[in-house]
Amino acid sequence: MRVKVELQAYLEQYSPNGQDTFDYEIPDGARVKDLVVKLGMPEELASVIIVGNTNADPSHPLQEGDRVTLIPPLAGGAAEPSRLKRNFVRFGKVAAWLAGALIPCSS
Repeated sequence: MRVKVELQAYLEQYSPNGQDTFDYEIPDGARVKDLVVKLGMPEELASVIIVGNTNADPSHPLQEGDRVTLIPPLAGGAAEPSRLKRNFVRFGKVAAWLAGALIPCSS
């Protein structure tokens, strides 16, 4: 089956064609982990996995036509996905607070 793969940041080095987005053939019944291994990528580098528009884990089964986005750790080393998710939520709250603080008030 074919899936569309998007590699973020420095994960592009594991692309079979040098592009950050490409179609890739994997066996029926493959999981995200199988895709990562087939690309030759160390598993800990795929710290954030998105399948379609949903956060997924390495055991997520893939289907024909899925779009898989792999994102590396944000700052040095690998981190557990739950910790990364908490950090994204915290960053979002800070960004929202800053946006509110920077929007000029109309008088």
